Amino acid sequence: MYDLRHLQRSALAMREHTMNGCTSVRRTMVAAFCGLAVQAGPAMANEALAERSGCLQCHSVNGKSIGPAFSDIAARYKGDNHARETLIEKVKQGGKGNWTKVTGGVLMPPFASLLADEEIRELVDWVLAAERPGSAPERPAQKGRNR
Repeated sequence: MYDLRHLQRSALAMREHTMNGCTSVRRTMVAAFCGLAVQAGPAMANEALAERSGCLQCHSVNGKSIGPAFSDIAARYKGDNHARETLIEKVKQGGKGNWTKVTGGVLMPPFASLLADEEIRELVDWVLAAERPGSAPERPAQKGRNR
C-alpha cells in the first residue's frame, strides 16, 4: 500500500515527465494563469491556497495537466445541486475513475489529513467558480440601440 507522500511524489514526477522540454506549454500555462488573475482579482487568493495545498501539482485552472482542469470540473458540475458536497468528499477521501480519459487512471490522493475542512470548502467553492476561457455570459440585447 502506498502512502500519501509516495502518491504525491509520483504525481509530481509524472507531471514533470509529461512537461519535460515543453517550455512553450509552461509559458502558455503561466500566461493563462496571469490572464485569469487579472480577470478574477480577489478570487485568485484561493489560487495561493491551491498552490500551498498541492492541488496545482496535478491540476491547473484552464489547461491540460495530470488531473482535470478546474474549469472542466466546474463545467461538469454546473447546475448540480449536490456538486459542492460531492467535491468536498472527493477532496477529503481522494478518488479514481471519474476523469479516466483525462488522467489515464491516475488517482487523486485524500487530503482530509492535510487540510482543514474550511480550507477544503474554500478550494471547492473556488473550483466551482472557475470558468473556461471564452465562456463569458452573453450580454443581453439592448433596447433602442438599433437605429
